[in-house]
Amino acid sequence: AFAAPAAFQPMPRSLSPISRFAKENGLDAQATSKLREQSAAVQQQVYAEGHLSGRNPNAVLSGRIRRILEGGGPSQVGQEEDIIASFARENGLDEKAVQTLREASMDVQYKVVEEGPVTGRNPNAVLLSRLRRVQAGGGRS
Repeated sequence: AFAAPAAFQPMPRSLSPISRFAKENGLDAQATSKLREQSAAVQQQVYAEGHLSGRNPNAVLSGRIRRILEGGGPSQVGQEEDIIASFARENGLDEKAVQTLREASMDVQYKVVEEGPVTGRNPNAVLLSRLRRVQAGGGRS
């Protein structure tokens, strides 16, 4: 019998929908666990939006779950303001740092937020440094 190349072979049916989604999107154990903790309705909405795009699928999943829980529909261009506000709240950013981020192009905003949580003793300084690096065309450090 003819065997399809590995890339085209379906995943085993034994995988749960969550395990399948996690494997297809390259999620880590923590993100997979977060998805498992959600109601069936939230899980279905996550699946319905399709593949997690971006360099950090774990962060994309987290944002998708948060948006769904807050009652938002699929990501749309008009929702960047909400994404920035949510990012600022989660990272304890001050108004000056948030304003600087909002003044950047949508592409830069997306790349900065896509990198995930801002870590360090001074999240505002870390954010501004990240923003400058992205604007200069640098990769993630």
